[in-house]
Amino acid sequence: MKIFCVGSATLDIFFIFKNLDFLKGKAKIFEKNNVPEIFIDIGGGALNSAFNLKNLNLNSEAIIKLGDDFVGKIIIKKLEEKEISTKIIKTKGNSTISVIFLNKNTGEKYIFTYRGNEIFKVNEIPVSFASAYLITTGATPLFVWENVIKKIKKKDNFVGLLPSKNFLSKKAALETVKNCDFVVLNEEEAILFLKTKKDMDRLIVLKKFNELLKNVKFKVITFGKEGAYLIHENIVYFVNAFKKTKVVDTTGAGDCFASTLFGFIIKNINKLNKEVLSLALKLSAINTAYNLREIGAQTGLLKEKELLKFKKVDLGLKIFEI
Repeated sequence: MKIFCVGSATLDIFFIFKNLDFLKGKAKIFEKNNVPEIFIDIGGGALNSAFNLKNLNLNSEAIIKLGDDFVGKIIIKKLEEKEISTKIIKTKGNSTISVIFLNKNTGEKYIFTYRGNEIFKVNEIPVSFASAYLITTGATPLFVWENVIKKIKKKDNFVGLLPSKNFLSKKAALETVKNCDFVVLNEEEAILFLKTKKDMDRLIVLKKFNELLKNVKFKVITFGKEGAYLIHENIVYFVNAFKKTKVVDTTGAGDCFASTLFGFIIKNINKLNKEVLSLALKLSAINTAYNLREIGAQTGLLKEKELLKFKKVDLGLKIFEI
C-alpha cells in the first residue's frame, strides 16, 4: 500500500552552542556574534515522515508546497540527495525556514520559524484510491482538512492524523478527528483536546480518549520519557521510552514515533494481532530514541534492518482492556 505524507517542508538551520545564556540576558549579545557549530538539513512533518517510511522499506511519497525561491531550491536538492519521492505543489510565495538555537549539552532549544506559503487549498491535494495518508495539519485551516479527509475517505483510504495544537483548539476539530483511522497526540495536545489535567489518572484519560473517538481504529497518546499508549479495539498497549541513548535534540521526535508506528501498522494491516501491535509500538519508541541522539529531524532514524535487531528489547510492555 502506498503512503502519502501530507504536510510541511522546511529548511532547518541549527546554530549549535554549549549554552544559551546569551538568549536569557545572562551573557552579552553583540551586533555581530559567532556561531561555534552549524547544521543544515530538511525537516517538516511530511518530509520527516516520508523519509522515515522510506527507511522502513515502505512506498512513501511526500505531498508538500514550496515557493519558487532560494530556500525551495535547496530543499529540492536535499530531496534528490535523500531520494525522497515527492509531489511538489509550487507557489509563487516563499518556502518555510526554521532557525534553531540548540544547546548540544542539554537539548534545550529555541526555534524561530518563518512560515512561507505552506497552507494547502482543498483541491491541491491529490486523492488516490485504496492507499494510506498520514497528515500533519500544521498551519493549514481546519475546514481544508475537514474537506480533504472526507474526499480521501470516500476512496477507501486509510487516514492517519497528527494534529497541531492550533487544529485541536477549534470546536469543529472533533468531527474531523473522528473521521480518521489513526490519531496521535502528545501529552500537551491530549490535555487540550480531552480537557483533562496534567496530573489526572492515566486510566481515566485513556478511557475518555477511547470513548470520545470510539470509531477511530488506532488511538495513541505519547508521554515523552514516561512512555506511550496505543488503544485498539478497547485494548491498551503501553511501552516505556527507550532510555539507553542520550537526548541531544528533540526536533522531529513526534514525527518519528508516529510515522514508525503508522508504517508498521500499514505493513501488517492484514495480519494485525497483539504481538504485531506490541512490536510496532516498541520499535516506534526505539526509533525515536535513536533519532533523539542526533541533531536534526532525520539524522538518527534507523533503517528497518537496524530497527528489527531490537525486537527482543524489554520496554516494560503492558497490555490491558478498558
